[in-house]
Amino acid sequence: MDDLPSYRDGEGAGYRRNSEASQDGARMVNPKRMTLCDRYYDLILQSGHKGMSAEDISAIVDSAPYLVRPRLTDLKNKGKVVVKADERRTGHYGVDNTVWIARCFAPRLPCDQADLFNEAA
Repeated sequence: MDDLPSYRDGEGAGYRRNSEASQDGARMVNPKRMTLCDRYYDLILQSGHKGMSAEDISAIVDSAPYLVRPRLTDLKNKGKVVVKADERRTGHYGVDNTVWIARCFAPRLPCDQADLFNEAA
């Protein structure tokens, strides 16, 4: 997780690499420090139903898409963003890119699961 300062850079409380406890401590001491995940999530949230690809985000934050994608995976694993199922965007190199939207903009899926006891919840 490179979203917190290193303990060597002098910017607030840092953490030791590969130490979950150290990262948790740094987050506790730096509660107001915006992480890359927070920043990217805010951009995706602001895009609404349109969503954003890693290339869209990288153009705004002036970073390479390959540096943005791992943070999008982190957001997906946290349940904050989902893939926009019906859309992919052609990127700079002619490759179709995944479009991400905030979970709150995702369409609700119908529940096909039958009730276990034939009773309404």
